[in-house]
Amino acid sequence: MKEKETSKRNNHDLEKPLEECLKDKDNSLSISKIYQKLLSYPDVLTVYHVSEIIGVSTKLTYKLLNEGKLKSLKIGRAFKIPKHFLLQYLNAVN
Repeated sequence: MKEKETSKRNNHDLEKPLEECLKDKDNSLSISKIYQKLLSYPDVLTVYHVSEIIGVSTKLTYKLLNEGKLKSLKIGRAFKIPKHFLLQYLNAVN
């Protein structure tokens, strides 16, 4: 029973708009904080990096990539996301 509840909760989190995920406690978008975080990351990001930076799960990051909402380069099976693509996406969401 717990497994079903957990999977329902995870699916609900994926349905939540990214704007809500990016909001701070005071309800303001934290895009400026994301820009600050980007300075310490490499120019080409992995899925794990992107999920850390914007504060969402890797599952949601893969969903954004597979739906084409977040541009990426695919090298073999791995997604590589240049910082420029992430910034474009964040500007479009904001």
